[in-house]
Amino acid sequence: ISFSQWVSAEDLELKWQKDGLSTSVLLYKNRKVVTEEQQEDYRERVHLYTDLRKGDLSLVIEDVRISDEGKYTCSVKATPGYVSWSPGEVGLVVITPKVMLLFVWWLLFYSRGNRNCISSGASLFFFPHKTTQAFITHVTLDPDTAHPHLVVSADGRRVQNLFKDQRVPDTPLRFDTWHFVLGRESFTSGQQYWEVDVKERADWYLGVVSESAQRKGRVSLKPQSGYWIVRLNSGELTALTDPETTLRLRAISQMVGVHLDCDDGRLSFYSVEDHWHIYTFNGGVTGKLYPLFEPGSEGEELEILATIWQDKGKEILLCLIVSVLLSLLYLTDI
Repeated sequence: ISFSQWVSAEDLELKWQKDGLSTSVLLYKNRKVVTEEQQEDYRERVHLYTDLRKGDLSLVIEDVRISDEGKYTCSVKATPGYVSWSPGEVGLVVITPKVMLLFVWWLLFYSRGNRNCISSGASLFFFPHKTTQAFITHVTLDPDTAHPHLVVSADGRRVQNLFKDQRVPDTPLRFDTWHFVLGRESFTSGQQYWEVDVKERADWYLGVVSESAQRKGRVSLKPQSGYWIVRLNSGELTALTDPETTLRLRAISQMVGVHLDCDDGRLSFYSVEDHWHIYTFNGGVTGKLYPLFEPGSEGEELEILATIWQDKGKEILLCLIVSVLLSLLYLTDI
């Protein structure tokens, strides 16, 4: 299979199915959605997300219900030698209080193969953005853990890599090889969520580390060593699994959301601006865990956002005022 360039999906036959249902959630063929062969419960609630000419076969589910949870499979049928595929991650994301987006970013490429039917399925990842507000966690940086090249701001929200040793005491808590700094707060139960402004940099590390993990020397940054990390290195996004998992996204996020579920042993990363699911470590994320950060190249700075909605306060207030005014106008008309 050769990966060379994007291909339009307009002339493909596309079918989204849900396990347990005999009819399709959405069927697209002959350049249109075929409602006659669609599960009645999904009619008027589903549609394709973006332009098929760009090869995006994402599915939007509106008015999401508990019964929508499950495993979805996307099947693509084409003429021999037309396309090959590489699936991205799957996510179910709250876009508005009434709308959730189920997306799979399918990359379609020209291929020399002779396949005429390609399909893949994946379990749903849920990113209830509205619900995560309940898990917003106050995270500050602990300068006693910071590599000597790092400088932590007085408020504990920002860290900068100066690539020059600072005069700091060498303690068992401090990293001496990896340019890491940990959060002051540790977590052993419940769910936590924080967001990090990584700006437009080409390098950073984000994740969590177990309290018992080794910090001195060039330790292995893998889950079996107590590290659960997603890394951006020279623009290449990677989950540090064993072996490493290369992640393909349409764009690199400038703001990354980290959701830790200690009870289920799960750690998830999201692109906040685009509502994209980046990666999830499923199971095994256990122990006394600390948030981990690395700002990247010399002079670069990373910032933990103080509150998720702080910068949107005025916008939210304006929306509330407009809502009240519209309500008053409606009552006046009555």
